[in-house]
Amino acid sequence: MELCQHRINYKSRADRFHIIPIGDIHIGSLNCDKDKFQRQVNYIASKDNARWIGMGDYADCIIFSDKRFDPRNIDTEFALETKKTIKYLNLDETIDKQYQYILKAFDKIKDKCLGVLTGNHEEKIRLSYNRDITRDLARQLHVPYLGFCSLVRLTFARQGSSVQTFDIYATHSNIAGRSSGGKINRLESIMGYFDADIYLIAHGHKKFTTSISQLSLQQNGLKMKTKKKVGGMTGSFLKGYTADTMGYAERGGYMPADLGVINVSIVPSSNDLHISQ
Repeated sequence: MELCQHRINYKSRADRFHIIPIGDIHIGSLNCDKDKFQRQVNYIASKDNARWIGMGDYADCIIFSDKRFDPRNIDTEFALETKKTIKYLNLDETIDKQYQYILKAFDKIKDKCLGVLTGNHEEKIRLSYNRDITRDLARQLHVPYLGFCSLVRLTFARQGSSVQTFDIYATHSNIAGRSSGGKINRLESIMGYFDADIYLIAHGHKKFTTSISQLSLQQNGLKMKTKKKVGGMTGSFLKGYTADTMGYAERGGYMPADLGVINVSIVPSSNDLHISQ
């Protein structure tokens, strides 16, 4: 587990911040919605109070020796080359081309990044071929490397006011399966394992949110206080079903993916915390 913290200064009591998790992009797959991904990047770039956290599986990272490899599911932007007017499929640099695409996209919003998690697709390359794509990404963007799971503390400070802290538990996770109810139950179990305010999980290619109210006694006197905890599965940019191609969701009989992201909004001055799709 990786630990990190960020201090965010703000000016007005009315300031609202948006924490946007981005993951399960799968650049390199023919089913990846690159246009939707680029629109999300541009949205974050346009919002002063937006921050984002990378949730893993940025590149598809599936090569010829991988049992998941399917030549019909390759985005030729990352594999097709032309030599002496002859077009051919070159897989030698596929992974690096996927990586360079992600690096270029994230470079636009690196100053708003809270850190990048690694996913199971990047981990497959690290464990099999000794290349840590996510650590390379963190190093080149100059952002925190968050490993497979992380606790991230956000400290919001306004001149003349006390600081407010919000803790995030984020993981790529291994939570998948066909049932949405099973995924929600797993998330709510995780919300009991770690003491945080915000819980973010990826991998399942679905979007859902939940909140839990936790009751306790105040430090001074016998008075009750309520702590709100929010959590969600963070969506995807990989379409499960696309005309004229066959992806893993179709072969496995999975439900269609929920494309896009979820959004956590924070008003630090009032400790206001919401999560939405």
